[in-house]
Amino acid sequence: MPTFLGPYDFQEIPREILMRNLMLLDTTIDSENASGSFNLGDITTPGTNIVQIIVKISEAFDGVCEVTVGTNFEPSLYVLNDDIDLSLPGFYVIPLLEELTTAVQLKVYFIKGFGVTQGKLEVFAIIAN
Repeated sequence: MPTFLGPYDFQEIPREILMRNLMLLDTTIDSENASGSFNLGDITTPGTNIVQIIVKISEAFDGVCEVTVGTNFEPSLYVLNDDIDLSLPGFYVIPLLEELTTAVQLKVYFIKGFGVTQGKLEVFAIIAN
């Protein structure tokens, strides 16, 4: 049987999530960076809620690059490469409301295309402890 995964409004969000302290985790990647993985904050604790992930393309990339957001166990768990367009500046907002049951490291995975000389993105994660 299918389950409803959203969208949610504020009446559907458990009140205890809204009353927790929110933290903003962020990392910046630009055309000077080599391909690799970038930590998004520190290792999370079990019971942490990921409220939202925001990807900001402040400068479009001039070549083919790939970016995903996930954990140290699943590189594309939260954001797939097809979810965002690195060739256009703008914001991509991904609401999650997911409670983590284990300690994980949130990561941004970046693959830089050949000959890329410009581009910059920032990835933000809003979490509730």
